[in-house]
Amino acid sequence: MTPIAARLMLLALLVGAHASAQEFEEFPEPDWIPSIDVGLEVFAWESDDSVQNLVNGPLWSASESNSLTQLLVTIGGELAGPPLKSFPGRPRVVLGGGIGIPTENADRTIDIGDPVNSVNPEQDIAAYMRRLETAIRRNCLTPPGDPPPPPTCPEPEVEEFNGQGSDIRVSLDNPTWYANLGVSFDIPLFDTTLLQVRPSVAYRGEKLDLAGRLTTVTLDEFILADPPTVDFTIHRSRTPTKNFTHHHLGPRLELALVLSTRARPMWFEVVITPMPRGLVR
Repeated sequence: MTPIAARLMLLALLVGAHASAQEFEEFPEPDWIPSIDVGLEVFAWESDDSVQNLVNGPLWSASESNSLTQLLVTIGGELAGPPLKSFPGRPRVVLGGGIGIPTENADRTIDIGDPVNSVNPEQDIAAYMRRLETAIRRNCLTPPGDPPPPPTCPEPEVEEFNGQGSDIRVSLDNPTWYANLGVSFDIPLFDTTLLQVRPSVAYRGEKLDLAGRLTTVTLDEFILADPPTVDFTIHRSRTPTKNFTHHHLGPRLELALVLSTRARPMWFEVVITPMPRGLVR
């Protein structure tokens, strides 16, 4: 699976402040700036999934490419170091990290039929047997005619029984964790407004739970007689849930708009952060 994430920071509470060059004397710039933030993150998964029916395939078999979108609430912190005054733009080294809490539980990447029906295929099989017995009582074995035609008893179509199918389930309800290390450049836009450009190296980790299910029916014996001999087998395959931990490492570019540097010792900012494909999966 390959992730692509876009993060929207709704609110950041920063202790300390940056300032434009004109404000340095009025508002001394602190050396260390800790912060906490709460935001929303949209994370998109791309996956190639397959189900193979080894009993009576290709029924309920499939190979699909899918995408899942995950919405998380992120809670994190950040520490910006003293400005590097010898470098253009007076950048600060910034270290951050936090966790993401999913707002969704699980999703299916493959969903064919109904492999977890509570009453079928047993109920449909029983209904077919009743139809067959009724037809035999009405002489479907020896229909009238000269010469007698072949039996007209209903034959089973196992693929039409409800309660068969397959699916793959992906659980997205585990918290994620992330960290980043980079630098922050302040670009004054107006007297009290700053644009922050933050290139960094970002790490993200997450735990996924995967499980698969398949239900299919086979006709093992079919002899038309009175009484008939009809044997079905219901095959149910349930793959135990497997846990996978994915690690992602890649470059990140963060743009932050500081709406007012005068709101000290705190300010509000809006942040939009695109995160590229992970380099480590």
